[in-house]
Amino acid sequence: MNIILLFSAVIIVIAGVLFNQLKNSRSLQQQVTQGQEETQEIKEETTIKEETPTSSPTPSIPQPTKPQSQPIPKDETLLSKLQYPNATKESSGENTLVLRSNDDPNSITDWYKEKIIGLGMNTKSFVKTRTNDNVLNKLVGADGKQEIRVEITKQADSSTTEIKVFITTD
Repeated sequence: MNIILLFSAVIIVIAGVLFNQLKNSRSLQQQVTQGQEETQEIKEETTIKEETPTSSPTPSIPQPTKPQSQPIPKDETLLSKLQYPNATKESSGENTLVLRSNDDPNSITDWYKEKIIGLGMNTKSFVKTRTNDNVLNKLVGADGKQEIRVEITKQADSSTTEIKVFITTD
């Protein structure tokens, strides 16, 4: 009888752990999907604003000045600006870059966050996950014309961190 109770308790605990992991995985997917939806909404808003004709002039109202963001260069130049300084290049393509570094994944993630913010991306999504010392951090920045995706992975049994950078243009 005690064995059956113990076995039932173990099954319930395992089911709870699996449910929690599934819930966290769905939450991460929702955050990424939400970031993509926000990017699409901004694209649609920009299109609507550009197509809306104005029939009468509106008085000029002083607007608070925003800091000027840096113009985004062509993909190749942008890729070179997105190469983490303490990393070696594994491979690169027209819109992709794969790097390796011995630095801490959190330091690498912070560096890329600053880069994305510094480029004036108006839609940003930064997701950091760590499970059993395996790291998977995903950063996305978009401005309606270009999207930058950075994936930072480090396996628990590895001393190096892999960095993948993808750029897409509309």
